[in-house]
Amino acid sequence: MNAVHGKKILLLSVLLFLISLVVPAFSYHGTQPTRDYCYGWLTLALGWFPAIFGLVGSPQGQFEYIGTISWLANPLLMTAWIGILIKSRLMSMFSGIAALCLSCLFLLTHNIPIPDNQSMTNVSVSIGYFLWISSMVCVLVAASRLDPLLTQKVRKMVM
Repeated sequence: MNAVHGKKILLLSVLLFLISLVVPAFSYHGTQPTRDYCYGWLTLALGWFPAIFGLVGSPQGQFEYIGTISWLANPLLMTAWIGILIKSRLMSMFSGIAALCLSCLFLLTHNIPIPDNQSMTNVSVSIGYFLWISSMVCVLVAASRLDPLLTQKVRKMVM
């Protein structure tokens, strides 16, 4: 792998992720007839709550907000970044693929829980979601460019 290209692709991934935080991630109809937008930084800051506590508090088989599990792609994406930095192809590929799969679950979301026990309807993705997905695709490209032989040499040096 050309190390310069791999680092540029990793940098692009991080940049796309950071841009996704400052643009709308999705839109919804709340109690007002106009569309409201939820920005990426807000979904990153608060998205873990329904993803974790919705699973814990739901009766078995009745978790209706399956798309909120997609937030768990964030720590997996960051794990893939670390895997690329330490030149672990297996770690970065596995984390990147899992992150991409989990992030796609948000497309199944039609309702999202809100604090006053109502649901927002007509949820649709916005540009921030696609930037987030693009960040994960860049991670997979960067991870695929890692040299498997180099990864084995690094592992032998550490052990």
